[in-house]
Amino acid sequence: MISDINDLIEKLLEGTKKFEDYENILHNLKLDRKDVEKYLYFKDNFYTRNLVYKNDNLELMLLCWEKGQETPIHNHQGSEGWVYVISGEIEEKTYRVHSDAKRYDVELIKTQKLPPKSVSHINDDIGIHSLSNLGDQSITLHLYVPIIKECMYFDPTTFSLKSRTMSYFSSMGTVL
Repeated sequence: MISDINDLIEKLLEGTKKFEDYENILHNLKLDRKDVEKYLYFKDNFYTRNLVYKNDNLELMLLCWEKGQETPIHNHQGSEGWVYVISGEIEEKTYRVHSDAKRYDVELIKTQKLPPKSVSHINDDIGIHSLSNLGDQSITLHLYVPIIKECMYFDPTTFSLKSRTMSYFSSMGTVL
């Protein structure tokens, strides 16, 4: 079991990794709020993306959620993505995208609740997804291999896909 954020980073950086290696590492995590306290920043009006570690191959971040906060429906630009729930309960909805010449539509294909200590995996072959916080406060750890510089998100008002450059609220424990 990995119960320290620095041990997790060391494990992620050991040798060449395959998909199964990352999967096993995430399934062997046992992190609590106290283990990531340095990286926690909550905002009332939006969830925060807090960078823990990043190199050319991967990024590790904490998302801090207040009640009812959610991501837009988005893709991962070819990256493998894992979510580990440290505390709280998250709902993940996975969608398939359909398009014609004039607009995009999304079809809900799966909904799952992610309780504490659970792991979910997503990539663009599986679908696009959204995450939402079901509790008062939640903390999730996200691993992306390779890093995501921008993603596409679904705009339900225009039935279009739009691009968003990824950013962080904090980096290595310091608010940006």
